Amino acid sequence: MRDQAFAAALLAMVPLAQSYQLAAFTEGSTISIGDNISVAWSVESECLLGLRAPAGWGEYMGWREGANWMEQVYSEAYAKGTVTATIGDISVSLTPKLLFWDLVFFMDIFMFFPPEHGEHSMSEAADEVAEGATDEENPNWCNFQGWAQEWFIFFLDVSVTTYECELETYSFIVDGVDPACHWVTYEVAELLELPFTDMYHSTSGQYEWGWNTCQGTKFNAYSTEEWGFMEGHPFQEEQEELEE
Repeated sequence: MRDQAFAAALLAMVPLAQSYQLAAFTEGSTISIGDNISVAWSVESECLLGLRAPAGWGEYMGWREGANWMEQVYSEAYAKGTVTATIGDISVSLTPKLLFWDLVFFMDIFMFFPPEHGEHSMSEAADEVAEGATDEENPNWCNFQGWAQEWFIFFLDVSVTTYECELETYSFIVDGVDPACHWVTYEVAELLELPFTDMYHSTSGQYEWGWNTCQGTKFNAYSTEEWGFMEGHPFQEEQEELEE
């Protein structure tokens, strides 16, 4: 009963559809070396609480193997710093980030698995589902209601920004159109992901009382083991180890 009441309270937050900043800090500066070289740095930290609703291809799956629509009630806290070196029209940035916690108290995920028919398009797959072509014993969708926890993870992002110009040959020769120039950034997010000391902890599970139909499917984003959020908490596990 306590878990159901907890979930009802969390679901009541869904219409808010936004995150609240509980605490934040930011600082930065830029150092110039000559006319064409500069080094900028910044540090920031943030603690958030609210609702996020990411949607996209299935995590940890092959291309077009699965798509999801997700609602999460979460809290996140992190600190990160960015160092950017600029030489002329090229900038290179390194962004180390320490995730203190990313706690998903409750989430609902609707997964869709497109039928595997060679070059089958997503629209054709959706039409087949609408026409009832899916095998009821092996549906190409499932629903997951559960939770997840991540504690103390180190990430490193890398980005390169350049000033690029695009030119259409015909327009340049015939119409005398000048090149279109703009800044373009290429980024590799989470190039590195490493546990941060022994405090690292990552786990997930599904609620026993939830609408869960992903057991036995290709769903692999989160564990389908039935247990509660507090049971997977690292402090709870440490307490049980001490009691033993």
